[in-house]
Amino acid sequence: MGSLKGSQYGYTPVVDFDDAGVVYVPTITLSSISGYEDYHMTLEHMPLENSDTPPLVDDSPFTTAFPPGLLFNMSTELECTQFGGSAVQAASLNASFDPGVYPLWIMLARDLTAGTSFPFTTDLLMGPGYIRSSGDYRIYRQVGLATVFHDVTIDADGHFEATLEGGFMPLDTPETVVLTYMVDVRLEGDFDLSTSPARIFNLRMGGIFPARSLLLLANASESYAASVDMLELDVDLNGNGTNDAATFAAESAPAEIPPEQWDP
Repeated sequence: MGSLKGSQYGYTPVVDFDDAGVVYVPTITLSSISGYEDYHMTLEHMPLENSDTPPLVDDSPFTTAFPPGLLFNMSTELECTQFGGSAVQAASLNASFDPGVYPLWIMLARDLTAGTSFPFTTDLLMGPGYIRSSGDYRIYRQVGLATVFHDVTIDADGHFEATLEGGFMPLDTPETVVLTYMVDVRLEGDFDLSTSPARIFNLRMGGIFPARSLLLLANASESYAASVDMLELDVDLNGNGTNDAATFAAESAPAEIPPEQWDP
């Protein structure tokens, strides 16, 4: 992380509980750098020494700058409609939900305003958040808007559909934020800017949780562990004839977060 007061700042890698993932933790407290609200960073994966083999992951430049656009509480009227191969699991997960409050995902529609005319192409950015005791909404800063659907077209009637081959879908638990990963991610809904606050009706989101994401959830929270332990796996991701993953689907009716209730 460069260009901050002329200094370079590094990160310390912290390996996940199963040694299969790593989190890079800043060696300084970013909020201690006064005068800088936005950071531009590059994550570089170097090849092995004395090897012509390129890194397995491309370099990744990214920024902490918060883009403009309407914000939505994606968890308004949240309901899990599928989790694995049995309706019992979905019901179990719903029992731990507090719609509109927990788990809370925040969506930002880049450059979308109340006066935007459709059709319109935008980026939809999602991340885990929470509601402070004051009633204000806040993003988990250490995670941010970690899921991005690029170049999503909102049709003239407000309808949109978006997909990702795979992406992080961070989930806040009572203890921590879990960096769960999903494959075959899909998002669909209907924007309505004629209401105040604006709404997204008929939002449907889902995908497939690989085994490792399920283990991460079970390791992070007792309530999620209870749901995962009784899970009926219904997808064979690696094609070996044994189901090793679980379908997830949910519905909600996101409501716009008023600017005065946003505390980034």
